[in-house]
Amino acid sequence: VAALEPKLKGRPDYLFYQHHAPAMLRRVDRFLAVSQNLADRLIAVGAPAERVHVFLRGVEVPAVCPVHEPHGPEGPVVLMVGRFVEKKGFEDGLRAAATLVDEGIELRIRMVGEGPLLETYREIARDRGLGDRVTFAGRLSQAEVFDEMCRADVFLAPSVTAATGDTEGIPNVLKEANARGLPAVVTHHGGLPEVVDEGETGFVVPERGRGAIAARLRSLVTSRSLRSRMGVAAWRKMRTELDIDARVVVLEEHYDAAIRTWKERQREARQ
Repeated sequence: VAALEPKLKGRPDYLFYQHHAPAMLRRVDRFLAVSQNLADRLIAVGAPAERVHVFLRGVEVPAVCPVHEPHGPEGPVVLMVGRFVEKKGFEDGLRAAATLVDEGIELRIRMVGEGPLLETYREIARDRGLGDRVTFAGRLSQAEVFDEMCRADVFLAPSVTAATGDTEGIPNVLKEANARGLPAVVTHHGGLPEVVDEGETGFVVPERGRGAIAARLRSLVTSRSLRSRMGVAAWRKMRTELDIDARVVVLEEHYDAAIRTWKERQREARQ
């Protein structure tokens, strides 16, 4: 979608998509956007609105909400998961957490992933005095990520629009963290606000709003009861709305509808 938006028109790395997009927009019978934000953007670049549908992908949701045990004097764990690239906004997450440490609030940060900004994040952690409060766990398997989520207390997804125009849809790790009883702090970016219910399952803050991120993290890391209430609400929302088995049924219905449309077009072509 980004390749077709006016602000990126003419970029060499998007020319292939821009060349073939008109035919695609004419021929596709059904567009499935993983968020309302992406659906709106598709329509804005020329996809027929009646063919655009929002389909939120499901995740595996435990039958029982995991219990997050209290930590010792080192404080609660804030978890960030994803590629170490600009659009993930992890620099803002680190600097916001450092603000709380400066205030004397005990917390730890776990960062799961790898990518070109790893050394930048290490430098920020050193410069902001985070020291051994930050752990870079590297790239982990899905099962290992789930274990990290069950041992954490807060999930942080401070996504931003990168200088290249790169943006998020809805990261699966956000839904997976919610499904494991983690309240989330996310930015008002892409489809993230479509998953997190403000004040119920977590908090939504402005992009690059380090002060707002710090304020919401402060609320969560200093209140176990708030974390517990929001975490259970997040798990319940995932269980009710985004359980993978139920979402597969919905996806199959979209496939069936696309097949019916194709058959109707074939009949019309023969007449």
